[in-house]
Amino acid sequence: MQVVFLCTSLILRYDDDTMLLILFCTLIGMCFGSLLGVIVDRFETNRSWVFGRSVCDACDVKLQAIDLIPVFSFLLLCARCRRCHKRLSWKYPLLEILLGAIFALVAVRYTTFWFIPIMYAQSEMWMYLVRDLFFVFVVSVLCLLDARHGVLPDSWTLPAITAVVLMNLWLGMPILTILTGALVCGGFFALQYLVSCGR
Repeated sequence: MQVVFLCTSLILRYDDDTMLLILFCTLIGMCFGSLLGVIVDRFETNRSWVFGRSVCDACDVKLQAIDLIPVFSFLLLCARCRRCHKRLSWKYPLLEILLGAIFALVAVRYTTFWFIPIMYAQSEMWMYLVRDLFFVFVVSVLCLLDARHGVLPDSWTLPAITAVVLMNLWLGMPILTILTGALVCGGFFALQYLVSCGR
């Protein structure tokens, strides 16, 4: 009951702008969850995740725009392909919902000091938010690639580390803090590299 009361009080204290921010981040997260599924699926076949239309895994028909709306399309089509009526995998809406929820939690971090207290200038909130959402997405991609294919490709890890370091420099974080963070992240990926025997 205390948890329910606390969650209710947190929701009631939010104004319309805050709720819109959380909703916006949730929708963006669901879209990136859809992209996450595409990246992981196409990695195995070396297909570009930037170019090329999405197709049905069973009949290879090109999906229409209405078929690509996160979660909604899955429910609208009753979890079946529009053409061949084969069942669609539940992993796609689950990824979309999961990443949408994580993006929402990141937004909550910047709308209440109760959840994760941080110090930042209010005018710079959106820059921190973009940085953290980017980091969450990249880590999600790497976790799934590692879990499904057993690899952490340099094409993702190196640009991601570089981008995060540049973002933190832009935000004016101390060099020592950035180097410590880079060392921790780099050490994690180096350990993964050694454990996987260079894969």
